[in-house]
Amino acid sequence: MHGFLILDKPKGWSSSKALSPLRRTLGRSVRIGHAGTLDPFASGLLIVMLGDATRLSRIAMSLEKHYIARIQFGLGTDTLDCEGEVVDQQDPGPYEPMRLLDAISMFQGKIEQMPPAYSALKVGGRRAYRLAREGKEVVLEPRQVMIHHMAVQSVRWPFVDISVTCGSGTYIRALARDLGAALGLPAHLTELRRLRIGPFDTDSPNALPCFDELTNENIQSRLVPPGFIVRAANLPSVQLSPELSLDFVFGKPVEVDCATTDDTTEIAVIGCTNASEEPLFLGLAKNPEDGSFRSTTVLSSARIQVEDNR
Repeated sequence: MHGFLILDKPKGWSSSKALSPLRRTLGRSVRIGHAGTLDPFASGLLIVMLGDATRLSRIAMSLEKHYIARIQFGLGTDTLDCEGEVVDQQDPGPYEPMRLLDAISMFQGKIEQMPPAYSALKVGGRRAYRLAREGKEVVLEPRQVMIHHMAVQSVRWPFVDISVTCGSGTYIRALARDLGAALGLPAHLTELRRLRIGPFDTDSPNALPCFDELTNENIQSRLVPPGFIVRAANLPSVQLSPELSLDFVFGKPVEVDCATTDDTTEIAVIGCTNASEEPLFLGLAKNPEDGSFRSTTVLSSARIQVEDNR
């Protein structure tokens, strides 16, 4: 079984726990992973990868995401969310709409964001949150992230609901902290729900609730093919003949014109077999300087199909 599932994680579950019903149903024969994480206090969509799809996690993680978040101003926690210890408290004062809107306008487009100390990023080979829990200093570097859109949804001061559409690597907890800082206040997230990832939202027929019991049939019926996620990421692509498809899946260099000349851009490679002209997603490649390219990722299921039908 190969492909992606769109899981609607409930509040109170870790991302790892949300995969437990799938692991019980599918057993050890199917590799399972998730692209990115949602903190236990958060709910919403989580991309789950099965089989070959686990090799495409970086592509799934690159998809745009949309959140609804509730921020409490005047109260700061060590984890920047409702599960942490209070470390700062101030009178938030009266609600000033224009100051809030001015602060939000500062966080649009590409911004520099300092990740939370309590995060899964690695510092010296260890997870930052483990170091933070041990009381050790966590030194992280700011990262550039993309905020496509952020707006106020409702206000019950000092609680403010915002909607955020953002790119990969954005920490909404850090946005809450930084919005508070722009207002001269501590702040933290009290609620967070991820409503959309790329083309999928919580109303999508593919969205799968975290049932305690699942069947192979309802998993299979909601499975998203690997090639669909790659198309959703808007990667440039190239189409290969059956002969070149065979070369590609066995790691041989392939010379073919492609829309991109950027040697850092990954290319989605679409092939076919002698038995069928139906497009078959084979894997990923990068453009080297000599104009030909070699595979960086090949799906084993695609290799088998190409080899069996040569």
